[in-house]
Amino acid sequence: MSKLLYSEAVLSITANEDQSAKRGYFVNASSGSVALVTAVTDDPIGVLVDGNTAGNKSSVALWNLGGVALVKCNASAGSIALGTLLALCADGTIKADPGTGARTLVGLATEAGANNALIGAVLCKPVHTPVTPSALAITANEDQTGKEGYFVRASGGKGALCTAATDVPLGVINAGGASTSSVVLPGGGMVPAKTNSSAGSISLGAYLTVCNDGTVKADPGTGDRVRVAIALASAGNSALVNVLPIPPVALAAT
Repeated sequence: MSKLLYSEAVLSITANEDQSAKRGYFVNASSGSVALVTAVTDDPIGVLVDGNTAGNKSSVALWNLGGVALVKCNASAGSIALGTLLALCADGTIKADPGTGARTLVGLATEAGANNALIGAVLCKPVHTPVTPSALAITANEDQTGKEGYFVRASGGKGALCTAATDVPLGVINAGGASTSSVVLPGGGMVPAKTNSSAGSISLGAYLTVCNDGTVKADPGTGDRVRVAIALASAGNSALVNVLPIPPVALAAT
């Protein structure tokens, strides 16, 4: 079993409740003390190295520890592999990142483990996901209700659905409306995009180009086209896939 690498990022902080049997549990800051995590969306400051009784000092490894800390697997964590991203559970334990839903990522497993085990992990600054994208309310050129994930271009001060593979989009709709749509611009964060009905297979990390209906497909590598995003997951035809919008890049046929 991994041992904790002690450093100046291990602090003695007053326990808010009895933490004497909570080694490896994540804790929040609470009015000058530390309290056990109670929700998967909490923002913990670190993990208990040595817990103590209420009112006494617990040793807490902060997320910027710079070493390996022991973390407690949830009773229903299942199998966790070396290198797995770890997500917070509502009792301060961890599990493998499920990849969906509101959650907080807190580290990376440095060894394998399973239910109720203490395993080594490199802690990270808590990352809340999915990240709410930064969007703008833009007047819709046409009824865009149900067009979430479609790319729009600027047209007369409004956002109009792309109609050509050479359109240079303004951004992607994350909440379509009849008169106004919420549009995520490049740099605004992760957002779902709609794949074309003939997109075929899209791989994680693929550059995506806009289609003549505002949907996307993997960059074909030929023809006049505009790159608009990077795929953050694999997908197929007519799917919603998480993407990172990028500043449009117009590419000419070669």
